[in-house]
Amino acid sequence: MNIGDRVRLLKGKEEGVISKIVNDKLIEVEIEDGFNIPVLKKEVVIISQQEASAFGATSEINPTPKKTHKLPEDTKGVYLALVPINDKQLSLHFINNTELVILFTLCVPAGDTYEGYFGGEVTSKKSVKISNLDKTNFEQWPAFILQLLRFRQGVFHLKEPIQKKIKFKAASLFKSKKLAPVLMQEAYLYEIDLTQTIQPLQAKKLENHLLESQKHSPGDKENRPFSSPVVDLHIEKISKDHELLSGLEILNAQIQKINETLNEAIISGQEEIIYIHGQGNGTLKSALHKRLREFPNLIYFDNHNMAKFGNGATLVRIK
Repeated sequence: MNIGDRVRLLKGKEEGVISKIVNDKLIEVEIEDGFNIPVLKKEVVIISQQEASAFGATSEINPTPKKTHKLPEDTKGVYLALVPINDKQLSLHFINNTELVILFTLCVPAGDTYEGYFGGEVTSKKSVKISNLDKTNFEQWPAFILQLLRFRQGVFHLKEPIQKKIKFKAASLFKSKKLAPVLMQEAYLYEIDLTQTIQPLQAKKLENHLLESQKHSPGDKENRPFSSPVVDLHIEKISKDHELLSGLEILNAQIQKINETLNEAIISGQEEIIYIHGQGNGTLKSALHKRLREFPNLIYFDNHNMAKFGNGATLVRIK
């Protein structure tokens, strides 16, 4: 078994992609929505390309694109491309398939600061090689912070600066092999969304709450929709029927609880909230932190190490 192999759980219906080889007996599998679950090797089976051909399965491990030198009509854009060098190495390229000149930087988080990884200028319809990456070390690849400016000599519509956080996911990366524009080579292609996607959360609900709050004094806590700063995410605290739920259903219920309480905390003006997720195998903690990174209203979050909770809780501070 290798990172990138697509597998099926023998004791469940879930399928996913191997994202980490923990040891000779244990692996991590990235399932739907990018969540990683630890699984014993003996409890999964590789979904082979032969099986996909025989049964008409749509999911392949590393699908090979059709032998063609023509690109689809909609390939204009900016991409990160990972070109296979051999079974273990990939070369990372920045592709500018637009009519503009692009200035970009690529950094990686280093504690409270950032470490410069690469930067430069890429003219229209050109690419630049950034570095080589070790495929076998996939789970340790950093989360890249990409910043870019778009420019054209003369008169043009000014474009807003772009900043994106990019964390490659095994489940999506290793089934995105196609012909890369500009490079004209087969590559695992990651398209950069050139729109700023941060949207206000439940704007109508927030507006209604602000109107309602004007009817009550600031100290009237009985009218606040959220009161407790501590949320226990253990499934027995969320669902009475938790014994009937599968592992994936439990995780979905916990994520729904995270969404509900975060929105309520933001709307009610809560300054902080503590999520109890336990130590366990880290699946719930990873799911929580993934969701928190998507909220624009947070100042920061981190493991909240208190005598009461140990390392099994995360503190979130809200703007």
